[in-house]
Amino acid sequence: MDAEGNFIIIHGKNSFVFRMGIYMHKDNTMMLKYIAQRLGVGRVVEEGERFIHYVVSSRSDVKKFLDILDKYPGFALNTTKNFNFIMWKKGYELYYNRTSINISPQLIHQIIQLKDQMNKQRVDFKQPEDHQIKITPY
Repeated sequence: MDAEGNFIIIHGKNSFVFRMGIYMHKDNTMMLKYIAQRLGVGRVVEEGERFIHYVVSSRSDVKKFLDILDKYPGFALNTTKNFNFIMWKKGYELYYNRTSINISPQLIHQIIQLKDQMNKQRVDFKQPEDHQIKITPY
C-alpha cells in the first residue's frame, strides 16, 4: 500500500488554511472511508479516475484530529512526516490561539517560516529529543 500523506498550510490574502490529507489509489477507498468514520473527522473525495483522497480541513475537524493525536501519544509519525506535522501544528496553534482578530504581519511571517520548513524546503532533519520511532504490527 503506497500512501502519500501531507500536512499543508495554505496562505490566503488575509487568512491561513491548515489541511491534512492522505492520497491513495482508488483500490483503498474502503480503508480511507473507515479511517474517516473511525476518527469522526474529515471526508473522502475522489481525485480523477484512479485516486482517492482523505482530507481534514475545517477548523473544527483539524482541532479534533489534533486532539486525537494528543490523546494517543503512542501514535507516532516517523521520518519527515513528523517534522511536517510539528511545523503544521505549531502554525495552527499560533493562528487560532492569537489574541487579536487581526492577523499581524509578525504572525504571518512566523507561520510562513514554519511552512517554509516543511517538505522539500526542510534543511534541519534532527528529530525532537523526546521523539521515539514506534513501529506497530498494524
